[in-house]
Amino acid sequence: MFKAILLDKTTTVHDTKLVDLDDAQLLEDNVLVRIEYSSINYKDGPAITSRAPMVLH
Repeated sequence: MFKAILLDKTTTVHDTKLVDLDDAQLLEDNVLVRIEYSSINYKDGPAITSRAPMVLH
């Protein structure tokens, strides 16, 4: 299990939430990277709050 910011976009709504994901929930052929430290940068803020169209699909 790991924490993830999950963005779910429909045609009119962005739903953003912090979730616990399991490796089995990842898509096939994705790459899993072990991260020890992380932060959210400026461009992540507008993307997860739907204030800028940075996430296209």
